[in-house]
Amino acid sequence: MVATAAVRRVDRLERLSRLSTVVVAALTVLCAFAAPLLALRWADLPFPGFLVEQTLVVNDISGEGWAGHLQGIDYPQQVTRVDGFSVSTSEQFEAAIARSSIGENASFFTRLPGGDISLYPAVTTMPFPTRSLVRLFWVPYLVGVAYLAIGGWIYRVKGKSRPGRALAFFCYAAALTCILFFDASSSHVAPGLWVAAFAMLGGTLISLSLRFPQESKHVELRPWLLAVPYGISLVLAAWGITAMNSLNPWAYIPSRYAIYLYTVSGVFGFLGTMFYRARSGDTATTRRQARIVLLGSALAFAPITFWFVATVFNPRFSFDIALLLPPLIIFPLSVALAIFRYRLLEVDSIVNRTIIYGLVTAILAGAISVTMGLLQKFFLATTGEDSNLAAVITTLIVVSTFEPIKAWVRGLVDRTLKEPPDTTKDLRTFGQEVHAFLTVSSAEQVAQRLLDETARGLRAPSGALSMVTNGKLTPIYTVGDWRGAAWMAVPLEWQGQRFGMIALGQRPNEPYSRRECDLLEQVATQVAGAVYMAHTYHPVSDPLTPLPGY
Repeated sequence: MVATAAVRRVDRLERLSRLSTVVVAALTVLCAFAAPLLALRWADLPFPGFLVEQTLVVNDISGEGWAGHLQGIDYPQQVTRVDGFSVSTSEQFEAAIARSSIGENASFFTRLPGGDISLYPAVTTMPFPTRSLVRLFWVPYLVGVAYLAIGGWIYRVKGKSRPGRALAFFCYAAALTCILFFDASSSHVAPGLWVAAFAMLGGTLISLSLRFPQESKHVELRPWLLAVPYGISLVLAAWGITAMNSLNPWAYIPSRYAIYLYTVSGVFGFLGTMFYRARSGDTATTRRQARIVLLGSALAFAPITFWFVATVFNPRFSFDIALLLPPLIIFPLSVALAIFRYRLLEVDSIVNRTIIYGLVTAILAGAISVTMGLLQKFFLATTGEDSNLAAVITTLIVVSTFEPIKAWVRGLVDRTLKEPPDTTKDLRTFGQEVHAFLTVSSAEQVAQRLLDETARGLRAPSGALSMVTNGKLTPIYTVGDWRGAAWMAVPLEWQGQRFGMIALGQRPNEPYSRRECDLLEQVATQVAGAVYMAHTYHPVSDPLTPLPGY
C-alpha cells in the first residue's frame, strides 16, 4: 500500500512536470510572435534617452548618445512628472512621452529614494537608435528563439525522460527571459512573466543537476525533492511580482538581487555537480557526459555569471548584452550532446586540452601584467623613466616558463579529471567477439578464454573454470595459484540451464565492483550460448549436461 501511494505521488509529479513544460512552451511561442510587434511599436515613439522599469525607476541600461543619460537622468531616480503631467504608471509615462514629437524638448521631474527632487527642463527627444534596438532587442530575441527551438527539439526527442524534460523547461524559461528582456524596460506588457521566467532559471539548473548525468540517490528515494528548487523559484517570482506593484517604487530591487543570487547559485551548483560527476561518476559514460556539460557550461555561463556577481556588489555595473547573451546558446547544446551520448569517446582530450590551455593562458596573462608592472616601477625608480627593456624581460620570462607551467597544469588536470583505466575493456571486447561467433566448434576453448580474459582484465590473481559433465560441476581449467576460494563467481547459464561456473580468487587491496560483476555475467551468458550452440551443432562423445533443477 505504501509503495502504491509512493508510485502515485511520482506519477502526479511526472504529469505536473509535463503539463508545466507544455504550458511554458506555449507561452514562449506566443511571446515569440508578440515581442517584435511590441518592440517595433514602442520604438516608433519619441525616445527621451533613458529606459524605465514598470515602477518608473530609471533603468541602468544605457547607450551611445542617449540624451537623458547625458543630462544626468540615471538609476536609481524615479520619474514623477513629464512636461507638467504627473505620472505614476508606465502607461501614463508612455502617454506623456507620446504627446511630444521627435526633436522637441521635454521636461522631467525625478526623485531619489531619499526624497531629493531634480528637474531636467530640456531633454531633447530622439528616435530610438537602430543600433540600440539591435543590441537590446534583436540580439536577445534571436537568442531566445534559438533557445525555444532547442527546447522544442529536446522535448520532442527526450521529453519522456526527466533530464530531457528538465533541460527543455530550462530552455523555455531562458527563451522567455531573453524574448521579454526588452519589454521589461520599454513597453511593460508582461514584466511579471519576465520576472517569473528569470526566477525559474536557478531552480531549473539545480533540479537538472539532481537528475543529470546521474540521478542523485536522494532523488531516487524521494522524487519530491526535485520540486524543491522550483518551489524556491516560485517564491522568488511571487516576491518580485509583488514588489513591482508595491507603493515603494524601489521595492523590486531586493527581490531582483535575490533572483540574481539564486540564478548564480544555480549556475555554480550545476557546475560543481558536473565537476564532481566528471571525477567520480559511477560509469565512464557518466563521467564523459559530465565533462561535455562542464566544458559547455563554463564557456556559456562565464560572461553572464561575472556580470551577475558584479551587479550584486556594484548595482551600477553595466554590460553589453549583445556580447554576453549569445554564448549562452552553448549550454543547452552541450547538455543535449551529452544526453544523446554523441561522440563521448572523443570528449576527454577536448575537455582536458581546453582546460589546460585556458589555465595556462590565465596564468601567463596574470604573470605578464604583474611582471610588467613591477619592472616598469623598478626602471622608473632607478632611471626616472619607463623603459622598453621591461617588455623584453617580461617576454623572456614568459617564454622560458611556458613549457614548465603547461606541464604543471597538464599534470594537475590529469590527476583531477583523467579517466581511470578501464579494467573491463578487454573483457567487453571479448564478449562482443563471442556474440558475433556463437557457432564456434570448441565450447571449452571459448570458456577457457573467458577465464583468461577475465583474470587479465579484472587483474584477478587466480581463477577457475568449472563445466557440468554428466550432471556434476567439475573444474577443468585454472589460472594462477587457484586454491578453491572464490571471491566472485558467475554461472554460465543459457535459457535457464546452467552449463558451468567462472570463479575468481581474491584481488589484493581492491574488492570486485558491482559494475565488473554485471559485465562478467553478461559476457558469461554469451559464452553459455556459445557452449549450447557448439554442442547442438557439433556434438561430442561426452556431452555437457545442465545441472539438475535448472
